[in-house]
Amino acid sequence: MKTMLKVLSLAAILAASAPLALADPIDATISAGGVATYSVNSGGTTAQFNFVNPGEFEGFGSQGTTVDPYFTQGDLITFTTGPFTIGPVNSTVNLGGFQIATATNDGEILTYFINSYTVTALNAGGALVNGTGFFTETCAASPCGAGDVNYDQTNAIFSLSVSTSGSVAFGATADTPVTPTVPEPGSLMLLGTGLLTAVGVARRKFKA
Repeated sequence: MKTMLKVLSLAAILAASAPLALADPIDATISAGGVATYSVNSGGTTAQFNFVNPGEFEGFGSQGTTVDPYFTQGDLITFTTGPFTIGPVNSTVNLGGFQIATATNDGEILTYFINSYTVTALNAGGALVNGTGFFTETCAASPCGAGDVNYDQTNAIFSLSVSTSGSVAFGATADTPVTPTVPEPGSLMLLGTGLLTAVGVARRKFKA
């Protein structure tokens, strides 16, 4: 009986004092513009492009509530080095989580991965690509520093346009965030209080 009381007491203390585990989705919009090479392959159904100086893209146009504390307009977004072959038009290509862009600032890392894409336009002048993927936003250090947060992986859509003039534009927006399922502080306190009450009742019955 004493062992059970000790376990209940410990559980009550941990429940009342445990920090909240964040389970919030990512609210982010990034936009970046830079320089790329572009050429249509033989046959005209596919094209090849590559980011030029992929670590020198500036972005973060609209931002979002989970990135505002860490990133500001003009922070660099690093793109994965290619070259990349895209096409043909209207065909969907599955990449299964290919990392395309990442940014690190103020102790936080925001990364975008492509799941699948569709080329909606492709010709000698350029190409337009749309698709789906997801954001991750994590602490740059482990354990997290003060104020840094690990957020839930969140689905997001993206678009990319590239032209023979040498310009490329990329944008990604997280899907509408869902309501967090994290217990509120009051709920945790009630849980801890309930366990402590259970301990008290158990003690009284034991004495009786």
